[in-house]
Amino acid sequence: MNDQQIYILSIFDPTNYGNRLQACALEAIVASLSDQEVLSVDCRRPVRKRGIAKILADLNRARIESRKMPIERRRRFRAFQDAHCAPVVEIAEHDVHGIVGPVVIGSDQCWNPGWGLGASEFGAQCAAGVDKKMAYAASFGIGMSDMTEEWGRRYSEWLSGIEDISVREFAGAEIVRELTGRDAKVVLDPTMLQTAKWWSEMEERPIIPGVDLDRPFCLKYVLGDDAASAKIAERCDHDDLRLVDLRDAHLPVGPAEFVWLIHHSALVCTDSFHATVFSLLFHRRFVVYERQGNAGNMSSRFDTLDAFFGINSNRACMGCFDEYSVDGFDWTGFEQALEEKRIDSIAWLRCCLASL
Repeated sequence: MNDQQIYILSIFDPTNYGNRLQACALEAIVASLSDQEVLSVDCRRPVRKRGIAKILADLNRARIESRKMPIERRRRFRAFQDAHCAPVVEIAEHDVHGIVGPVVIGSDQCWNPGWGLGASEFGAQCAAGVDKKMAYAASFGIGMSDMTEEWGRRYSEWLSGIEDISVREFAGAEIVRELTGRDAKVVLDPTMLQTAKWWSEMEERPIIPGVDLDRPFCLKYVLGDDAASAKIAERCDHDDLRLVDLRDAHLPVGPAEFVWLIHHSALVCTDSFHATVFSLLFHRRFVVYERQGNAGNMSSRFDTLDAFFGINSNRACMGCFDEYSVDGFDWTGFEQALEEKRIDSIAWLRCCLASL
C-alpha cells in the first residue's frame, strides 16, 4: 500500500444496485480530482470479534441470500464491477494501520448502526489508525431520535477523528452536530455528481423474456414490503404500460441494465433512494413510496432530496401527492438546482482532497 493511492471506505454490497452505482460514481470523481489511483476497501471482520455463533448465522443467511439471486444476475453485477468500478482490496480490521494513503469514507449508508462501518470495530480502528481521512456524503440512514446512547458514544469518538465531514442528509448533519458540536456539509450523493450523459454511456439494454422493451413500460423497484402493488398495477392499466418488476430476481438485470431501464421507462415506481435519483437525472416520471417493513424510517433521504429539488409532489406518503401530479414535474428548475448543488459539492470535495 503506497501513498500514491486513495482508498474508498464504505459498505461493500456486490449485489445492490445503488451501492455499486454510488461506488462507481465516487471512485470516478475522486480519481479525476486527485489524479491518483483509487482502491475500494472491502472490510473483512475477524471471527474472534463477533463470536462464532453469529458468524455461522451470518454465513448461513448469506448463503440463503446468494441462492435467491440467480447466476445470470450475479454475473452481470460482476461484469459491471470489473468494467466500471475501482479494484477492490480486502483489509481485515486489525490491518487498517497498514493503510498509508488517504481514506475517503462514504458514501451510501456506511454509518448506519445496523450494518454500516460503525457496527464493527473497523470504524474505531480507522479513526485511531489512519491519519489522512475525510467523509463524503456518508449516511446514517436514521435520525438523531433513533440514535441510542451507546451508539452516540461510539460515533462521537469516531467522528471526532475525522477533520472534514460531509453527509448526504440534513438528518446526518444534525447527528454530527449533536455528537461533536461541529457542522457537517450536506452534499449530493455521488451518483448526482455525474451527468445523465455520463451514465448513459455505460448503460446496457437488457433482454427480458416475454417483455417488449420497445413498448412503454413501468419499472417497479421496491425493496421493502410490496404494499403498493395494487396501486402500481392500477396505474399501469390506466397508462397501458407493461410492468417490469425487479423484485423478480430472475430478470437478467445488473447495474448497467438497471440504469438503462430507468432511462427508458415511462414511469418509475419505487421506495429506493437511488432509483429516485436516476429518475431525476434522466427526467423520468416517478412515484416514491415510503419503505415498508423492518428497515426502519428511511424518509430523511427523501426529505433532503425535497429540500434540494422539490420532490414532495412525487411522494405517495405526502399530503400534496396526487397520482397524476408526477406528470408536471419542473424539470427546468430541477436542472438549475442540480447544477448549482453539483458545482458546490464538487468544489467541497476537491478542496478536501487537496488538503489530504
